[in-house]
Amino acid sequence: MKKLFLISFIYLATTAISFAQVKVLPNGNVGIKTITPARSLHVRGSAVFTSGTTISSYSPYIRGKNGVSTASLPEYSWINDSTTGIFHPAPNVLGFSIGGSEKMRVHSNGCLGVGTISPSSLIDAQSTGTTTQIRAFNNNIISSLDASFLAQNKNTVFALGVESAGYGYISIGTPISAQTKIMKISNAGNICIGDIPDASNKVKIYNTNSYSSFLCERKDTTSFSYNMVSKVYGPNVKGFAISYNNNDQIYMYGSGDIYARNFIQTSDLTLKENINNIAAPLIKVLNLHGVTYDFKREKLLNHSDTLTAISSTTPKTEIGLLAQEVEKVVPEAVWTNENGIKGINYGSLVGLLVEAIKEQNATITQQGKEIIELRKMVEDCCKANPGIINNK
Repeated sequence: MKKLFLISFIYLATTAISFAQVKVLPNGNVGIKTITPARSLHVRGSAVFTSGTTISSYSPYIRGKNGVSTASLPEYSWINDSTTGIFHPAPNVLGFSIGGSEKMRVHSNGCLGVGTISPSSLIDAQSTGTTTQIRAFNNNIISSLDASFLAQNKNTVFALGVESAGYGYISIGTPISAQTKIMKISNAGNICIGDIPDASNKVKIYNTNSYSSFLCERKDTTSFSYNMVSKVYGPNVKGFAISYNNNDQIYMYGSGDIYARNFIQTSDLTLKENINNIAAPLIKVLNLHGVTYDFKREKLLNHSDTLTAISSTTPKTEIGLLAQEVEKVVPEAVWTNENGIKGINYGSLVGLLVEAIKEQNATITQQGKEIIELRKMVEDCCKANPGIINNK
């Protein structure tokens, strides 16, 4: 009888355990709503975690899933905010959602994407609106070396930050404590390399070394292409100037006028070959035609833009030569640009004028000698025949 009772008890206990909500296997695995727990703790369904006996809006909530999850149904969330949390959109990818919308994900290669599901760099922030993509804020600026962003390789530290004086800066150096601030930007947008920005210059380069402060290099060899352009919108605006001792020593106006003390052209003998005398210089000079003229205002208007200020006053009368006429006589002194507009190198005409004057002077000298000889002949004739003068 006892043996039959024991068998019946074991059967009932086994049956009860088979349908139990909690299952504990001999290997220590615990199952909740499953009789075959595959891990130390195996929960079938979802789970809520609380610190007390009641569930609050902030209680963590974990969804049970057998596949990938979505931003609107993340596995890890909160009980009354179940569309905000961490989800698993694909193998080796971790996503973060807020309000059912994906905001960020991390790929197995370590790339973090904000606003994109396919980041192409370690941090890839993309935005289609006006929101700032990345903002670094340091609220503890104590010294001038505090930085909001650092990038470092084995040998060098690159930093972006804001000084206590209010300048944004870019610095570089090794180590961080030995950074050199190579550029600063004021809150007015003025930039300075090597010093602090000033209010009168948008870009300032301060250099205490012997090498060049600024190099503009263009490797394109296309004819008439630009390497550097200074664009102004008024004829009396200086597009370029060199200042010394607080005075502009050379400057160029928007009108094309250049002011300087001297223009020195390279003319060293050792740099020249095929040196020849100028043929018939005086004839060439006599064929040149000096004129006075005004530049056509409508030509300036045809080549201007909507911002350029073209003076409405009568252009100033100038004096010079006409390039087309000079080209027929001295083509070496004429230059034509890409638009077919011709110009004259007036400096190259100096040699022609020198030789023309020398040729003319030789003629005058020879004529002077002939006049002296004729005068002597007349005087001798008069002395030999004094009656000729009296009869006259």
